[in-house]
Amino acid sequence: MFHYAHFDIELFRLKQHLMPVGREDWPETPWSRGESIETWLQYLEYALRDVILEDDNAADLAPIERWAQKVNERDAVITFNYDTLVERAIAKTGRKWNHALPRDPQTGIPVHKLHGSIDWLVAHRSEELSQARSSLRRGEQHRSDGRTGRIEDDYRLWGRCRTREHCKSG
Repeated sequence: MFHYAHFDIELFRLKQHLMPVGREDWPETPWSRGESIETWLQYLEYALRDVILEDDNAADLAPIERWAQKVNERDAVITFNYDTLVERAIAKTGRKWNHALPRDPQTGIPVHKLHGSIDWLVAHRSEELSQARSSLRRGEQHRSDGRTGRIEDDYRLWGRCRTREHCKSG
């Protein structure tokens, strides 16, 4: 849904160029509609994050822990979920895990999060996060701090939230 909504935002912004008025001339310009969609997406993202964190905290890990007992360091875990149930279940078995950035069998079981994770810190490349350092360094030397409009180029994965409260705050 978020991905498709970003196409709608761009469509409205492009339609603005066909208008005989400026971006802020009245409330119902295509530009302002795009801005409304972007604002509502942010509200939905925050609400979704809160729901995922609450459900993640309340989840019964017992079934996942039984599965985690069978996983070993030669395995690679792939998940499409934003929650941290897999990581928590592996940790409860007393074994280490990592997000395979880069893959290092010495640091535990690689857990690939194909859609991201609720506890990842992501920020624009120009922002310096004082308490964290970037987890992804590949290709950094060729990137500028400018904005290209492409998330994969403009943003950086800095690391993981230290606490649930840290994730909620930001």
